[in-house]
Formats: sequence, C-alpha cells, structure tokens
Amino acid sequence: LILKQLFFLFLFTSTILFAQEKNCGSNLLLNKYYKTNPEAKKSRLKLENQTTKFQIQKGINTTIPVVVHIVYKNGNENISNAQIQSQLDVLNEDFTRTNADAFNTPADFLPIVSNTQVNFCLAQQSPNGNPTNGIIRKQTTTNFFPLFGDAIYYDSLGGSTAWNTQKYLNIWVAKIESGVLGWAQFPAAGDTNTDGVVIDYEHFGTIGTAINPYDLGRTATHEIGHWFNLYHTWGDNSCGNDYVNDTPIQEQANFGCKIHPHISCGNSGDMFMNFMDYTNDACMNSFTEGQKDRIWSSISNWRTGLLTSNGCLPTTIPNSDAGIISIIEPNNQNSNCASPIYPKVVLKNYGLTNLNSVTIEYNINNNNNIYYSWNGDLQTNEQDTILLSALGSTGTSHLLNVSTLNPNNSTDINPSNDKESIIFSSINGEQVQLNIMTDNYALETSWVLLD
Repeated sequence: LILKQLFFLFLFTSTILFAQEKNCGSNLLLNKYYKTNPEAKKSRLKLENQTTKFQIQKGINTTIPVVVHIVYKNGNENISNAQIQSQLDVLNEDFTRTNADAFNTPADFLPIVSNTQVNFCLAQQSPNGNPTNGIIRKQTTTNFFPLFGDAIYYDSLGGSTAWNTQKYLNIWVAKIESGVLGWAQFPAAGDTNTDGVVIDYEHFGTIGTAINPYDLGRTATHEIGHWFNLYHTWGDNSCGNDYVNDTPIQEQANFGCKIHPHISCGNSGDMFMNFMDYTNDACMNSFTEGQKDRIWSSISNWRTGLLTSNGCLPTTIPNSDAGIISIIEPNNQNSNCASPIYPKVVLKNYGLTNLNSVTIEYNINNNNNIYYSWNGDLQTNEQDTILLSALGSTGTSHLLNVSTLNPNNSTDINPSNDKESIIFSSINGEQVQLNIMTDNYALETSWVLLD
C-alpha cells in the first residue's frame, strides 16, 4: 500500500511538473498541413533549396508593419495598449540584439550571435490607406481558441479577419487552449487568410496579464521566428536538424533555466539561450547569424510584400470629429467592486468623413490616464459601443473621465464634444472571477463563499 501511495505521489508530481511546461504549436500545425496537403512538401522543399543558397546583403534593414488582433470574451482578456506596446518594444530589442539581457550569452557563442536587422512597427495605415493604430479589438463569445481550428482568423466565426498577410504581420492575441503558449504559420505552409502568429493573452508583452515564467515577451519572439521559417534548435527530433549551420546539434528541448555548458549529442553545450529553444523568457537572449540568413531568405523569397508595404507610413484624414456621447458602465444602478472597473462607452463620429481610428483616454479621479486604440469604419453620426480595458481604483466614490484624441490621426476640429464624465459609487474591494464546475448529481441547493 505504501509503495502504491508513493507511486501515485510520484505520478501526480510528475504530471504537475509536465503541465507547467507549456509548448509551441507551430510544428504540430506544420505536420498537420503536410498530412492534409501532400503536395505542400514540394513547395516547402523549393523554399528550403532557396534558403540554403541565400546569404543576406550586409547593411540591409527593414521594418515590418504589425496589426494586433485582440479577440476577447471579457475585460481581462481585452489587454491594454500599453501591454501591446511592451510586446513591440521586446520584438524590436530581440531582433536587433539591443535586449538588456544580451550580456548573458556565454562567451562561447558570442562570435555567432546576431542583430537580424529586422524591426517592427504597429501599423500606421490600413490596407485601404486609412489611418490606424495597428490594433483591432473584437469581442467574442468563444471561451478559448484551439490549436487545430480556424475560428480565430475570421470575423464570421467569432475571431478577427486578417489584414493583407502579404503586406502585414498579423498577430492574434486571445485565450487559447491550455498547455500551448502560441503558434505561427511557416512560409508556404497554409492558407493566406491564416498566415500569421497566435499568442495566448497571458504570455503577450511584459505587463498586465503576462504571467511568469513566460512574461517577458519571448513567446512572440519565438513564434515570429517560426513565421520567418526558423525551426526549433533541436529540430523536433533527438539530436535533430534545425537547418542552421551555426547552432549546436542538441538532444531535445530545454525547459526552465540551464547552466552552460549543458552538453548533449556530443556538442560543447546546447545553445539553450537561443530564442528558438523552450527555456523560460528570462533565460533566452539570442539569434545567430545562420538564423538571420534564414529570416532574410524567407523575406526575400516568400514574404517579399513586406519590403514594399506602406503599413508603417502614417496617414491622416483632416476635418475629423469624434466624441464620447455616453458612459453605459459603470453607473449608479448596478453595484460594482472598486477594482477592476471595465468602462463601457458609446463613441460617435460627428465628422463629415468616415471615422477609421481614434484614441480613447480615460481615468478615475483624474489619475493615471489609460489609452485605448479603436479602429473601425463609422460613417457620419454612426455610433459604436466599446468595452474598454480594465482599470483599478480604491474607495467607494469615483469620477470617471473618458475622452477621444486624434481621430483619424489628425487634430479634432471640435474638441468640445470629446469628453464625458460620470460620478459613481462602488463597493470597496476587488472583484474576483470564479469558474465553478458542478457535478452531475445536483444535490447542492445553495452556495456559501467564505473569505
């Protein structure tokens, strides 16, 4: 009996530890694509042949326009502009080797680490030339999006339809299935409508909902590496091939944080700090020159539209006029906890031209402004109801201020209609969301929650 109990304890502990190791779904998607599209391997092989012959012309730099689709069911999943910007900051640092932790690269690998000469911007104009903030927000009724499913990529299925995937890097941020951090579509390995990157909202950026140990934005760095045709450093096989000449052959994925040299497959040490391994965010810091060549080969041979995209060029529409006409929530009819508060407001286009983008500024008691990017297409006098990202407060009496800024990336011609405010009361305390799963016997007749 004791032996059985010990075995159960070992099994239970092992299961817990395994469950904490979240994974990337990109290679699983690639393998599924091969099975359902046998001819696709020929296209991929052609791309690989071009890749092995490619060498970057030194001195070339490019900036990739990014559109971020926030697909949320509740206010917590509707992450803030600041959290999105924190992720863009990480991408620009990681891909140019200006990341603050680059000094952690072991001396053995310093001759091969690389600035890939790739930068990223939040898109400044949409595919049809209208001004944008590069952030699309769509509310959904979907609880989570699975790895092997297409719903997240389409408005009609509860997701968000991609912008031109030849001209933009589309990143979808949402609650995805448990155990997966994110995934990407390799070049020449799927439908153009699904060509992009998906990241779980708890592992995107460095603030807000980001959760340790994947809270430094490296999930997006890793998945965009796949989007640029990089494989895992272990080649998804024991001592496998990642088709990069300067990364050491290694036995398997590395989790957590390792100490150099961590030797396998007869090497002098795994490059566990490579962005294409599985270590914790705090233990990743490098791409290599060989990976840089693969990245630029994918751009030059497959993602060529990025080089001529106007997505990073700002554009404006003059004589624009937008404003907040009402605050639906919070109000004094419903009791709310003081923190967090999810404002719901109504935006109106007062202008004579269509409204495509606007920044919404809001605060409680005139403290700590929060900014929310709205994109859409409102004709004159049309309205849109918007659920804003959460903000915290304390106490029981509050003043909420909400106003619009920079409609269509231009100066508002009538600032007098920009702002609405409301005084409301709340219950001092923090709101906690509980998910309760009942059994099948329904003997319970009441619930009691004790603090």
